[in-house]
Amino acid sequence: MAPSLRISAGKDVASLEVIEVNSTEPHRLTSDAFEGLVAVRIKNFTGQAPAGKEAKKDSAYFDNGHAQGCTWSIQIQGRFKEEASVDDVEFGNKFDHAIRDKLPWGTSAALKAVSYIDPSLRQDIYADQPWAFSPLVCTMTRIQVDRIAAADSSSSSSSSDWPKFPQGGPSAEDDYVHDDTSALLAARDNVAQVEPSLEADAIADLGTLRSLRGHADANAHHNRARFFGNASHRERLSYSPTDVVTADFANGFIDFNTLRLELPYTGGMGFDLTRYWDGQPVRYYCRNKKTGTVYFVVEFQIAEKDS
Repeated sequence: MAPSLRISAGKDVASLEVIEVNSTEPHRLTSDAFEGLVAVRIKNFTGQAPAGKEAKKDSAYFDNGHAQGCTWSIQIQGRFKEEASVDDVEFGNKFDHAIRDKLPWGTSAALKAVSYIDPSLRQDIYADQPWAFSPLVCTMTRIQVDRIAAADSSSSSSSSDWPKFPQGGPSAEDDYVHDDTSALLAARDNVAQVEPSLEADAIADLGTLRSLRGHADANAHHNRARFFGNASHRERLSYSPTDVVTADFANGFIDFNTLRLELPYTGGMGFDLTRYWDGQPVRYYCRNKKTGTVYFVVEFQIAEKDS
């Protein structure tokens, strides 16, 4: 029997509510610090749906584009209502209680594999309240930043000036998140995103700027991770309320039908997560490491362990 999962989202832990997985309508998030949309997709989903809704097993998202081979995705789109350093806005996990006694043999190999994918990852999984975070711009599978007109920066998530929320489907490119972070290097008053700012001009040449407009380039993630892996680059750039961020965190390492984790670059090494999951929810936070502001939270919970 497949494990039963419940997926929730909210502006913080206190506001979490069960959301519809694989829905064609993303869940809206609004707080004093962030406004936007989130969609969680799980291939062959057999978990719980919100009250009054029927669980949707699949999504067309997994059929094409970079999502082929993925088994799950957290996709967000939104803007930060106050300017925030690219270095300070981070995405990752935090637990309420220690997990060190539950960690399986081979954890060190798992951490090395994850660090290979995301060298900017910081973590202390042996702490009393374990955590693992990386800059949002580094850890996302794909991330696209679009500049909107300053006059519209206070508008809601339904603004027609926001880019389309990608849903996946028959088109391998148009319906997926493009990899393009070049807007972060553009002058703030330049909606067209053509001329770099003086700050950006000091850290990136034209070739680098072009590489950050990766779109479907197979090296896009690598080029982005290499540039933004330099902390001094992140510290000199910022998200503003006129930047709409569309990002996808997706991979094929977890089978949610069995809750088995396959570790990348380990020759097939993996774990049965049900043996080690102690009943705590797994929460993904987007937060500001300097101010402590939480922008949003997505929570995964094994429902039968919480019953």
